Amino acid sequence: PLMARAVLENAPLLRILALGSEATGDITAPGDAKEIFYGHPVLDRGRVRKEERAELLRAVYTGIAESDGRRARCFLPRHGIRATHSGHTADLVVCYECLQMRVYLDWTLLETVFTADAAVAVNEIFSEARVTVEER
Repeated sequence: PLMARAVLENAPLLRILALGSEATGDITAPGDAKEIFYGHPVLDRGRVRKEERAELLRAVYTGIAESDGRRARCFLPRHGIRATHSGHTADLVVCYECLQMRVYLDWTLLETVFTADAAVAVNEIFSEARVTVEER
């Protein structure tokens, strides 16, 4: 969606999150040491600065454009991206195994498909930011 894209492209920084694939629920209890991102525990986190964001967003946009619409049903995400700009928040929750990326704009879900071809590029960016993604 154009609004989510505007937030992603104009936020001062992108937060990247390594997610545990096992769903745990949507709520983090007060004082709980574990952060929950759309039902998945955050295992590691980092930031991608404005100068580095083009490469990450290019991989995400290419993944969407190259999708042929096929997907599995598993949704075991390991990657999350959050951007905030002008009072809006765009969140991406990505599962390369089932070729799905869930796009949230201001916590409202829009679902789209993704392609596994972008996984290598996105993993490299996470690695450069020293964010460790769960192995499978």
